[in-house]
Amino acid sequence: MLGELTVGIERRVVPDEPLAVVAQIAADGRKRTSGSVAWDTEGVVVVKAHATWVVLDESHFASFGVKTG
Repeated sequence: MLGELTVGIERRVVPDEPLAVVAQIAADGRKRTSGSVAWDTEGVVVVKAHATWVVLDESHFASFGVKTG
């Protein structure tokens, strides 16, 4: 389940513009974090994002009234 999502748009991306993009994902227990960033050819950040996700188990789904299996 998405816990938090943050996005920063520094400027509009130009169609067919070459960009360098890097993404990273980490895990700590049930928590997952991911982040990504895109740079232009001058090395300037164009867009960036960070998300926190929480892994749910079957007991969590049951508390929402969702049947699994």
